[in-house]
Amino acid sequence: MKRILFLSYLFFLTGMLHAADIPDVVIGDDQYNQDMCVERSANDCINTMCLTSEDRDCQDKCQTDAEDKCKEQSE
Repeated sequence: MKRILFLSYLFFLTGMLHAADIPDVVIGDDQYNQDMCVERSANDCINTMCLTSEDRDCQDKCQTDAEDKCKEQSE
């Protein structure tokens, strides 16, 4: 009986330790999604606003706005 309890304890302990480990791939996916969001938002802004704008800093402003927008969305 003690052996069964001990083995079940070990089984659940190793299961909990394994479940708590967050793989690096998931963390990398979050960064990739953030980068894609910024790139997509900046390109949309540049294509809609900067092509007709005379503002010299239009692309830089689009990049900054896209970074801020995606940062807010991820929080």
